[in-house]
Amino acid sequence: MNYDAHKTELKKIIPEANAVLVSMAGDNDINQVKYNIKRELCRHELGHLFSLGMCNMKRSGEGITVTFDLTKASINKIYINEHS
Repeated sequence: MNYDAHKTELKKIIPEANAVLVSMAGDNDINQVKYNIKRELCRHELGHLFSLGMCNMKRSGEGITVTFDLTKASINKIYINEHS
């Protein structure tokens, strides 16, 4: 998944403007991003974050820091029609 699509999908899950990009890593493409989310997440939101490629989560001072591996994001793969 590319970074722009990932950012759009994350905004659908966490609509308020409290997800702040912390860092990006990758060569030509962005492969890994970290966001600081300044509130607790419910179970429903956590499930969606896994489909966006969440690979690490840790508690930070103001909330949690979530790391995503964009190569493991599966949300777009769910809707791909295999016969097209």
